[in-house]
Amino acid sequence: MKFLKRLIAIVLPLAAPLVVMASGSSLVDKVRAATDHFKDINVALSQGWVQGTPCVSGPNSGAMGVHFVKPERIAEGLLSADQPEALIYEPVEEGRFRLVGVEFIVLDKIWQSQHPGGSPPALDGNLLNLVTAPNRYGLPAFWEIHVWAWEATGMRPSPIGAPACRAANSRLPDLSLDYLFGTLEFAMKMLVTLLPILFLTQAFAADPPIPAPTPVPKTAVHRYLVERTFPPGALKGLDAATKSKVNANNASVGVRWVQSYANADKTKTFCVYVGPNEAAIRKAAELNKLPVDSVTEVPVTLSPR
Repeated sequence: MKFLKRLIAIVLPLAAPLVVMASGSSLVDKVRAATDHFKDINVALSQGWVQGTPCVSGPNSGAMGVHFVKPERIAEGLLSADQPEALIYEPVEEGRFRLVGVEFIVLDKIWQSQHPGGSPPALDGNLLNLVTAPNRYGLPAFWEIHVWAWEATGMRPSPIGAPACRAANSRLPDLSLDYLFGTLEFAMKMLVTLLPILFLTQAFAADPPIPAPTPVPKTAVHRYLVERTFPPGALKGLDAATKSKVNANNASVGVRWVQSYANADKTKTFCVYVGPNEAAIRKAAELNKLPVDSVTEVPVTLSPR
């Protein structure tokens, strides 16, 4: 359990300098469009987001709120403006939560393996902050960036403050660390998605040696480009509720929709997915009753720089 606690530290707000995004920027607009439905925290919980921290505070920078994470996204190492790795909520009155921003996270080892000799990770032209190893958390090096999309100015909110954080945690006992690390669902998600990384790094060398675990079957993740043709007007009803159903069907077969592009009249789309194999990609399309013209695996990333 000790290494799980260290992994949670990835999303602690004191990890690295915070990036301030200007209101109205392209990245902020994309994040708002992608996370609008998560203003209701119950929607996030229903879609598999798990609590990554209680309301945390520090002696110098106050507190930022509660982080809810998708561990499998951290393990994939993909950066997309509409796929943050963490949602950040501020505890407010009557035990409610207010969505204030998101965090994008990628482990350096994963990034280097996917982009050997490439540029540092950037999101819509914004470079991520590197937290090198060794670090205060005993973690492998990782990159991160905060986007305060749901603050009126697009800037970091005022620190909540330690007293307010303690009050929020006492008011909401399910935000305690004891609850968090006693939650089987959270522990298993972190273990299954990040176990391969743990055994590929020396960041935990300070821990006492442990016997080698029984190998866990690993499903490789592949990236695919799916081309589709639709009748005119077929995509007009693609709202947040429809997307939620599509994402749920995708998840049932281990597939994630990353991004889509369309021609002007939205009759032709080019969609990027990640999944275990082509059969799973086609099965997801079948579940969602979507046409498929072609499926092409695209494992190589070509950068203009």
